[in-house]
Amino acid sequence: MQEREGWLREERKKLDEELVLVAWETIQMEQEVAQSRQILTQGSNAVSQKDEEDSQWKEWSQPDEKPEAMEKNPTSYNLQPGFQEALQQEVSEGITQTHHKWDQPAMSPEDRAHMAEKAQDQSQMDRSTALKKDFDDKSLLACHMKANKKESLTTKRKPGDYSTDSTYIWYLWNAYSIISLVRFLMRRARGDSQNERILDPNHNDTPKAAQISAEVCVPDSRTLSCFYRRFVYVPTHKIWRVCEFVEGFADDLLMAARNLSDSQVDMDIKEWVGVGSLYESWATGKTLTCDLWVPIGPQPPYSLEFQILDSQVSTDTSDTQGCAKVKMLKGASSCPCGQNNLDSDTLCLLHTGDATGITEAVNGPLCFKDTACLSRTSVVRWFRTRVAKAWAQISHKYEFELEFLQGNSPAFRIRFRSGKAIHFNLTPVLELKGTQAYLVSHLAPMREEKTSDLIWQISFASYETFVLKHYGKLLPEDSCHLQCLQLLSFLNRMQTGLTGSSTLTNYHLKTVLIHLLLDKRPSDWRPDCMHRRLHDMLRLLKKSIQDGWLSHAFIGNKLVPPEAGLPREFLQSLPVNLFHVLVQHRSEHLMTVKHFQEMLINNPVLIQEYLSSSSKMASSS
Repeated sequence: MQEREGWLREERKKLDEELVLVAWETIQMEQEVAQSRQILTQGSNAVSQKDEEDSQWKEWSQPDEKPEAMEKNPTSYNLQPGFQEALQQEVSEGITQTHHKWDQPAMSPEDRAHMAEKAQDQSQMDRSTALKKDFDDKSLLACHMKANKKESLTTKRKPGDYSTDSTYIWYLWNAYSIISLVRFLMRRARGDSQNERILDPNHNDTPKAAQISAEVCVPDSRTLSCFYRRFVYVPTHKIWRVCEFVEGFADDLLMAARNLSDSQVDMDIKEWVGVGSLYESWATGKTLTCDLWVPIGPQPPYSLEFQILDSQVSTDTSDTQGCAKVKMLKGASSCPCGQNNLDSDTLCLLHTGDATGITEAVNGPLCFKDTACLSRTSVVRWFRTRVAKAWAQISHKYEFELEFLQGNSPAFRIRFRSGKAIHFNLTPVLELKGTQAYLVSHLAPMREEKTSDLIWQISFASYETFVLKHYGKLLPEDSCHLQCLQLLSFLNRMQTGLTGSSTLTNYHLKTVLIHLLLDKRPSDWRPDCMHRRLHDMLRLLKKSIQDGWLSHAFIGNKLVPPEAGLPREFLQSLPVNLFHVLVQHRSEHLMTVKHFQEMLINNPVLIQEYLSSSSKMASSS
C-alpha cells in the first residue's frame, strides 16, 4: 500500500511539471499569434496605401486623359495629395527632369507619353523593392499579391506560398490542440488524486452523486406509538410459541445427526445457541424466523487454529475486515484443555506443554483443495447432508414436512398440513476459542459472491444480545430503544418491497442502535422521546450511507461496557467499516443511497396511509 501511494505521488508530481511546461508554451504561442496579427494589420494598411498610389500613378500617366490646362499651365492643375507626395519623392531621387520636360512647350505628345511610361516602370520597381523589405514572410507577400492581382486566384500557387486564412487556421488548430492536451492532463491528475483519497483510510470526501437530498422527517411520538401498536408490535406469547417449537424440533434433529457415523468426516456437533431478533425481543412482521447457531469442531487428533485478519491494519476498502482464516492441525495431544474450549483462567493440571508433532493437515477434513484451511462451502454441504440424513430417520414422528431452502443456505421451512409454515435457520459455526464470538459459515448473498471460500466472518451476536439486555435493565421502564429498532426495521422492509433489495440490512440498523445506546444517557430513552431517538437513528444512518462508513459496534469501540466481557484484542483493534462494500462498488453505493432517500420520503406518507386506512376500516365496521 505504501509503495502504491509513493508511486501515485511521483506520478502526480510529474503531471504537475508537465502542466507548468504546457501552460508556459501556451503563453508563448498566444504572444506569437498576437504579433502575427499585428504584422498582418500593418501589412494590409501598407498594401492599401500602395494600391492608392498605384491608381494615382496610372491615372496621371494616361496620355489621352491629360487635360489641356496641364499643358499650358501645370501649376493651375489641382493635384491629389498622393500624387504630390509621389512627385516629391521622385524629385528627391533625381527624376524631376522628366516633369520639367513635360512643361516645355517644344516637347511633342509622343515624347511625353514615352517618358510617363518610363517613370511608371521605375516607380513600380521601387515599390516592389519596398514591399520585399517590409514583407519578408512568404505568407504576407502572397496576401499582397492576391489583393492586387485578380489573376492570382486562377493561377497555381508555389509550394512556399500560404494564404492568410491558412495561417489563421494553423494557429487556431495548434491552440486548440494545446488546450485539449492541458484539459486531458488535468483530468488525469484529478483522477489520480481521487485514487489517492480512496486509498487513504482517513478520507471523508463524498461523491456529489452520493448525497442524500431528502430531509429526515419523523412524526410525533403519539403518532409513532399508535402506528407501532397497530402494525409493528408482535405479541410476546407468539414469539415464545415459535421459539419453543423450533428449539424442541432442533434438539431431536441434532441428536439424530450426532448419532450418525461418517467414515470420512467426523465432526462434533454441539448444542445450539439462539441469536437474532426473536431472542432480542425486536422481531417484526407476520412471518417470524428463528435463528439457531450450531457450533461444530473436529475430533482428535485434529484441532483448529484461528488467524484473525486485519487485526493491526484496517482500511475502509478491505474485504477481510472482521474476518479470520481457520487452519486444520493434526497431532494434538489428548489433554482435556486441547479438546475443550476452556476459559483462559482455567489451569490444566494434566497438561505437559508438549506441542511437538503438530502439523498442518493439508487436504484434511472439510479443507480447501491442497490446503490446510477450512472451507466454508464444504462445511455447509457436510452439515446439510448430515441434517438431511437425520431427518430421514425421525421424519415418521412428525406430521409436517421439512423443506431445505436456497441451495447451500442454512434456511429451513416447516410446512404443516393446514398450510401454515414456520421458518428457521440452522447455521453451522465455529466457536472462537476463549471467547463468545463465532465464525459464521454463511454470509449474506450479496457478499457471498465476492468473498473467498477461505474467509470466515466473525460474529459478536452473543455480545450484542448481552448489551441489549444489559441496557434494557438500565433504561427507564417502557423505554423506546427496541421500539425504534422495530419501527426502522419495518419501514426498511416496506421500502425493500417497493424498490428491491439493497445493502442496508437489519444488522446495520441494530448497529446504529447500539452506537446510540453507548452514546446517549439512559433518560434519553423515555417513551415520550421516541420521535427524537428515531430521528437520531435516521440521521446517523443517513450520514453513514453518504460517507460510506459505519463503524463496527464492538471492534475498536472503547465505549463497550466492561460487563460485556469482550476480549481486549478486539477492543484495542482499529475500527472496522461495515459499509466497505459501498466504497468498493459504486453501483451498490448509489443503489443504497436511492433506497434510503426514497425511504425518507415515503416514511411519513406510509405511516399516515396505514393509520388512515385503519381508521376507515374501524369506522366502517
